[in-house]
Amino acid sequence: MDGIDPQQEKEQTKTNDAKDNNEEDEWEAAWSDDNDETTTEPPPSKTSPSTALTTTTNPKKRKIYHRSTLATQLQQCHDMKSSYHSITKLLATMGPSAIDVAISGLCNGTHDDEGLELLLFATQWLLEACESRTSFEAINAYLNRFLTLHSNVIAGLDVNSNSTNEGEERDERKLEKRKKLRMELLSTIGELRVAQKGAAVLLKE
Repeated sequence: MDGIDPQQEKEQTKTNDAKDNNEEDEWEAAWSDDNDETTTEPPPSKTSPSTALTTTTNPKKRKIYHRSTLATQLQQCHDMKSSYHSITKLLATMGPSAIDVAISGLCNGTHDDEGLELLLFATQWLLEACESRTSFEAINAYLNRFLTLHSNVIAGLDVNSNSTNEGEERDERKLEKRKKLRMELLSTIGELRVAQKGAAVLLKE
């Protein structure tokens, strides 16, 4: 072009190139900052999968434990294969209404397998308490309330039932376990009824 000094044009070109390079450097620095931010996230928790799942393991026992203090102690005594004496001591600290609530809450019906297991533990406690001959009147009262509050469940037990609970797939091993539980429960309840009659005779004397 006329009137433009070649030397000036060359210097102007260098200036423009330097400006462009500076702008590119600024963008690269900006992206580098963004990348640095994304890599500064806190490291993942070192909690192993097995540890994270500990609160959901063994849901059956957790469900039993949360029914009531009575249910918790019955389960613990059974698991430790220890005396049920602590159950008698627990109920001695409770009023009649609280005892009714605790006993009735052990089982919600014949469909409640976990509840039926708790009833079995309760019958074992009552039989042990009757044989100990301690706190006789109180134990007899607990026994009568137990049989009264769960009379419908006891009457509805059918050891030969092959039905499954709602939403449950048929499992022969589970059905056999359920049948065994019901047979054992009915057997101990029969023993309790004998103990109940014996207690009534003793109280009349």
